[in-house]
Amino acid sequence: MMYNRHAAHAPFIVAAVCQHWRALALATSNLWTYFGFPQASELDKRHLRRLELLEKRAGAAPIDVVFGWHSQAAARECREHPPRLILERILGLHLRWKTVVLHVEGSGWEMNSLLQSSQWPLLESLSLSMNEITTALPAAPRLRRLWLSCYPSSVDGSFTAGGYPLLTVLSIFCGSNSLMQSLVSVYSNQLVELVLLDDCDEFVDDAGHDLTRSVFPALQCLTLDDADWLQYIDAPVLKRLLLTYRKNFEREREALCRFDHLQELQLCGEAIGTLTILAKLSNITTLTFCPSRPLVVGLGDRRDRYDIDTQTLREIASLDPPIWPRLQRLHFTWFDRQLDSRKPAVDAQDLVDFVSARNAKSADSDHGQPATARIVEVVANYPGAPDWLEDKLKELTIQ
Repeated sequence: MMYNRHAAHAPFIVAAVCQHWRALALATSNLWTYFGFPQASELDKRHLRRLELLEKRAGAAPIDVVFGWHSQAAARECREHPPRLILERILGLHLRWKTVVLHVEGSGWEMNSLLQSSQWPLLESLSLSMNEITTALPAAPRLRRLWLSCYPSSVDGSFTAGGYPLLTVLSIFCGSNSLMQSLVSVYSNQLVELVLLDDCDEFVDDAGHDLTRSVFPALQCLTLDDADWLQYIDAPVLKRLLLTYRKNFEREREALCRFDHLQELQLCGEAIGTLTILAKLSNITTLTFCPSRPLVVGLGDRRDRYDIDTQTLREIASLDPPIWPRLQRLHFTWFDRQLDSRKPAVDAQDLVDFVSARNAKSADSDHGQPATARIVEVVANYPGAPDWLEDKLKELTIQ
C-alpha cells in the first residue's frame, strides 16, 4: 500500500461541500481514519496540522497508517521537525492501528522502543521495513497479513510463541535463514500465502545446522526469490507458485516433482531459457511471465526487462506429448510498457505459432489419450508487441 493522496484529502473535500455535509463528516469518525503521509522530505507543518485534525476527528476508531522513507538521506530528514513529531505521534497511536505500512530504514531507534509494547490489539495487516529489530514484535491477536523486511538480532517473543493466531499471509525479507525458518515453522499449519524474498544461503541456519523441511497443509500461494527454498517446503494443496527464474533448475528438479498439483505458475526474471525441465508440472492451467518481482509492498515495483529465448516456444509447441497439457491461459505481463520497446520480450510470430500449434493439437487429440486443453486466453502486454498481435491472438483463441 503506497501513500494515496486522494484518500488523504477525501474527508476534507467532503467536509468542505456545505455546512450540512460538514456536520455529517465531522460526526462520522470512520471517514477520518486514513493516516497516510508522503515521503519525509515532503512533510511540513501542514501535514502535522492534518495529523492533529485526524486524531481529533477519528475519535477511538481503528486507523490505517502509511509512513516511511527509503534512503539514509530521508531517514536523516525524518529526525527533523516536523517529520519526527509526525512519526512519534503515529507510533504513540499503536493501540489503534488496523492496517499499517511503516518503512523506516536507518531509524531503528524509534521502532525498537515501540516493539517493547505488550500488544497491538487491533492490528490486522502490517508491512514493516527497518534496518534492524533488536527485540521481538508484540503479539497481535487479529493480525492476518505480515510483510517483514529487516535484519533482526533476535527470534524471540511472538515469533516463537505463536503470537499471531490468525496469520494467513506472511512475506519475509530478512537476511536470516534461522528467522525465516523459525517464522514459517511456527505458522506453517495456518499459512495460506507465503513469500520468501531472500536467498537460501548455503542450506544452513545461522548456527550452521542443516535446514529442515516444513509442511504447509493449507498453503495455496507461494512466492520464492530463490528456487532452492523448494527443497524445504511441502505444500500438498499449493495452487500458485511465483518463482524468480534462472536458466538451470536441475538442482530443484526433484523438489519440483512434489508440486505436480500446481495450477498457476509465474516466472519472473530477465532471461527465460528452456522450460522443459518444468514439464513435470502437468496440471498447470495458467502460465505467466513477468519482469522481475512485483512484490515489495509500499516500495513500488522493480522494473527489469525480460527476454524469452526465441527457440523456447517453438520447442514447447513441438513436444509430443505436449508439455503442460492443461494449459489454457498464457500471460506476458509488464509494469511499464514504455520502459523499453526496442527489443520485444518475445517474438510475436513465435507466440502466434505456439498458440496455433497447441490449439491444433487440442483439436486432433486422440480419444484414447488425455486431451490437450485449448488455449483460450493470451495476454501479450509487453513493450514492442506489434499492433496486429492482439487481434491475431483473439482469432486463435476464440471458442
